[in-house]
Amino acid sequence: MSDRSRDSVPFDAYQSDAGAAQGWTVSDRQTLFDHAYIRIEEATFATPNRADTVRWTIARRKAGVVVAPRLADGRFLLIRQERYPVERVLWEFPAGQIDDLENQDDESTVRATGLRELVEECGHELAEGGELRSLGYFFSSHGFTDEHAYLFLANPVTISDQGPSHEASENILETRAFSVTELNAMIAANEIVDANTLAVFARLNALALI
Repeated sequence: MSDRSRDSVPFDAYQSDAGAAQGWTVSDRQTLFDHAYIRIEEATFATPNRADTVRWTIARRKAGVVVAPRLADGRFLLIRQERYPVERVLWEFPAGQIDDLENQDDESTVRATGLRELVEECGHELAEGGELRSLGYFFSSHGFTDEHAYLFLANPVTISDQGPSHEASENILETRAFSVTELNAMIAANEIVDANTLAVFARLNALALI
C-alpha cells in the first residue's frame, strides 16, 4: 500500500435534475420499452451549448454500488461470475443495483446496498472497526444510459457468518484474494475487463489507497 495519503472522498450523490439548473431542458419524452431492470426512452434535448435541439434514445437503469473488499493483509477479493450478455466468465469486484428507486441516491441506502452485496456475493463483511469508504461515483456508458454506480473501499473485511447467498439468476463460481501486483498484471493483460472493477481500481490508485 502506498505511503501517500489523501482525504476521503465525501459522499456525493448524483443529482438527476442538475442539468435543469445549468440550462438543459427535456421535452417530448416517449417510453419505447419498460421492464423491471431497464426502461428505454426517446426524448428531445435542448442544451446551453447548441442552438438546435437533438432527439436521443436513453436506457434508464437503476443506480448501482461497487465494493472493493480489502483483507487485513492488503489483498483484494474478487468474484468470478458468469455474465450472460457477453457470454463470458469475468473477474470483478462485488456489485449490485439499488432496488429502492425513491432513495437510490440517498447515502444510507447506497451504503446499505454495498454492505449487503459484500455479504451476498463474496461472503464477507466489514471487520470490527472497519470502514466503508466512499470513492465517488461514475457513469458506466454515458452516451447510452443514465446508469451510475457508487464506488467504495471496504477495509478491512472478514468472513461473514451469513455466508454468500446469491440470487437464483446469478452464477458466481468462486471468490479469490489477489494482491495489488496481481491485479495490475491482470488489468495489463486484459484479464479484468468490466467497467466497474476498472473504475474502482483507477479511483483507488488516484486517491493513493493502493
